[in-house]
Amino acid sequence: MIGKHTKIIEMKKILLTLGAFALTYGVTAQTYLYDTFDDFGAGWTVTDGDGDGYKWEFLDVGDPVGVVATSASWINNPLTPNNYVFSPAITLGTTNLSLSYKVAAFNPQYSQEHYAVYVTTVNTAAAVNAATPVFEETLPANSAAILTRTVDLSAFSGQTVYVTFRHYNVTDMLRMLIDDVLVGEMPAYEVKLVDSKIPSGVTPGNFNITGTVKNYGAQPITTLTVSYDAGAGAVSSDLTVNIAAGATYTFTHPTPLVTTAGESYTLDICATVANDANTNNNCVTGGIDYVVVPSVDKYVVTEEKTGTWCQYCPYGNAAMSVLEANEPLSIGIAVHNQDPMAVASYDQATEALPDFDGYPYAATDRMIGRHAANMEQGFGERENFPAPASIGFTLAQYNAGGTITVTPAVEMVTNLSGDFRVAVVLVEDEVKGTGNSWLQVNAINQVGQAIEFTGEDWATLGNPVNVVNVFGGYDHVARALGNNAFNGSAGSLPATLVSGQTYDDYSYTFNVGSTWNVYKMHAVAMLIKNSTGEILNAGETAIDANGLGVNEVVAENFSVGAYPNPTNGLANINISLKDNSEVALVVYDMVGGIVHSTAKTTLAAGEHTHVVDFSSLAGGIYIAQVTVNGTTQKIKINVAK
Repeated sequence: MIGKHTKIIEMKKILLTLGAFALTYGVTAQTYLYDTFDDFGAGWTVTDGDGDGYKWEFLDVGDPVGVVATSASWINNPLTPNNYVFSPAITLGTTNLSLSYKVAAFNPQYSQEHYAVYVTTVNTAAAVNAATPVFEETLPANSAAILTRTVDLSAFSGQTVYVTFRHYNVTDMLRMLIDDVLVGEMPAYEVKLVDSKIPSGVTPGNFNITGTVKNYGAQPITTLTVSYDAGAGAVSSDLTVNIAAGATYTFTHPTPLVTTAGESYTLDICATVANDANTNNNCVTGGIDYVVVPSVDKYVVTEEKTGTWCQYCPYGNAAMSVLEANEPLSIGIAVHNQDPMAVASYDQATEALPDFDGYPYAATDRMIGRHAANMEQGFGERENFPAPASIGFTLAQYNAGGTITVTPAVEMVTNLSGDFRVAVVLVEDEVKGTGNSWLQVNAINQVGQAIEFTGEDWATLGNPVNVVNVFGGYDHVARALGNNAFNGSAGSLPATLVSGQTYDDYSYTFNVGSTWNVYKMHAVAMLIKNSTGEILNAGETAIDANGLGVNEVVAENFSVGAYPNPTNGLANINISLKDNSEVALVVYDMVGGIVHSTAKTTLAAGEHTHVVDFSSLAGGIYIAQVTVNGTTQKIKINVAK
């Protein structure tokens, strides 16, 4: 059943709510209801008739379809659905009495979904069960077609009714989709502002106001009026366009907003046409939380959805390794699903990441989602984002009682107000285990394309792959999510954050798992905007395994030491190699800035010492990160002055 699982969508895309788009009219109108579900089913109600906990949902399946109503007949195991979704009340007139909608199966290999359509005066399952369907069908086998169905409603003239879609009499397929439900005639002019990307932070100067509209009317749009108001009055412009019925159009307002460092802005953005059928969906309100000149390193977090069962997930494993090797400001986290490394709360929460539609998948700063093989593109899109703070650590310590305490330190470089939080994840490298569930399924060997990772080519490794034997274990593995709080715990940061201040009053405590290797673990802290889930910046640090300061870290094929430690000037970084190896060294301060680095070079087996001069640097804790053949170890160096 893996093939089905890799194609399931179980998420709601994080979008700004623009207001209901279920158009309902009085009896004199020709359009009685028109719903594209872009508001995630506002006004519709659902009933789980079979009581299995699965209902109709409103999910974003991506461009060009967008949000649909969907019901499943298989999620991890076969289901026997009896699911109802009821429309808002519809008051019919005496003309244009027809219902049309689009229907499709999610996967053509499992397309024979069965459903029926009912029109009743009461919106309950009992009323539907007692009624005769106005239409019923089983979708065609092996079909990827999006079908348009039309039903005559003249028998219900003058009544107030509900349209119900019932998914039933089927098992072990996958999903059916319903979209674009229309009762009456299509409005001539109907435009909706479906998206306007307003970033949390920008740099001072000109900021271009952009947005995407969709033409839901029957007629093409030739003039589009766009405007924005940042508090000083509306700035409006008429654009000459040609937007066909059903098409989308992305605009850039010709007059940019001029932003000033230290300020924040609330923006009302609108896109309108003459004779618009529904004027409640033309505007969006959002905010630029801060304007700042970039002054701290921006760490980019990539969260990869993966699993040992996932046949194409080696693409993501390799891509994350390459990203880590090439980009020092990249932080990778592998979120496992349905295998021995899975963390249930983290796995479930990441199903809401943008554009998640199956495995392998990666999200960048929780704002960009794509196939995991392309995660480096996401890094490129976020690496220049202006961060409002640097993220360090006051404490990341393994305690004698079998716990780990992590205290992030958020040092602000601009003012920030609102619900912002700091989240913490514990990550482990070289995670090992035995048994078939630890073997990585590998379909890359059938693709004929080289996918290299630490000198090994997945295309030559067979299927499955014993990752422990070949690579020494799984890297970047999420082991725990602080307080199971995906966006961080409420109250982990105050509502008002002041430039120049450091906030380190909140700690996360973790119970150490029996299989964890603390010496191969590090903590990742993320500054998150709770309303959108956006990661504004992040940092990572090794776990202090002694509670007083780690002076030596030992891996299977090498060890790392530092002396003298503490130091008031020079420190010797000692690297002991069992074999000839590729070695790189990076030294970070506690806010993530790079203070010393060496290029990757090949060193012979034996002892090597690299001298780092801290004499010109401020006192405090520094992290020396040594990477040997793709395996990273970190050691703290205490500079005492």
